[in-house]
Amino acid sequence: GNGGAVAVTAGAALSTNGQGGAVTITPGAGTGTGFGGLLNLVSTSLTVTQGAPAAVTDTATLTAANLKTGIISGTPTAAATYTLPTGTLFEAEFSSFATDQAFDFTIQNLATNATFIITVAAGASFTIVGSARIDANAGTAQAQARFRARRTAANTFVAYRIA
Repeated sequence: GNGGAVAVTAGAALSTNGQGGAVTITPGAGTGTGFGGLLNLVSTSLTVTQGAPAAVTDTATLTAANLKTGIISGTPTAAATYTLPTGTLFEAEFSSFATDQAFDFTIQNLATNATFIITVAAGASFTIVGSARIDANAGTAQAQARFRARRTAANTFVAYRIA
């Protein structure tokens, strides 16, 4: 027969624009020189819900809601700077974040003119580690950058470029 499915659902928001509940799975902690338990996802496929990407054109301050879509599709008409939101605004959007938790997001540069480079700038209480430059899609492949935003303290984040 077929194996059973397990569904874990957190509580829904109780008010307009309220945050839904989070689901946390915590493996066991290690002791001494041992390490903490692993979270193994064993599957032939992994699916995620992906809404429409946030569309941004020229120089702009990205909102936490833009980042929360997971994908920002940029189509600048000249060289552009995309500034991350402040740490305070980012944390307000992700209210269940604890220190050392992180969130990944991708910024695509869909411009076809090679001079239309996107530079990512840090908002207040945000730091960027790694290249902040995203080259244009100069007719060969779509240029993109993947970042991991890690909470280092209350309202304070570091965005690491990981791809």
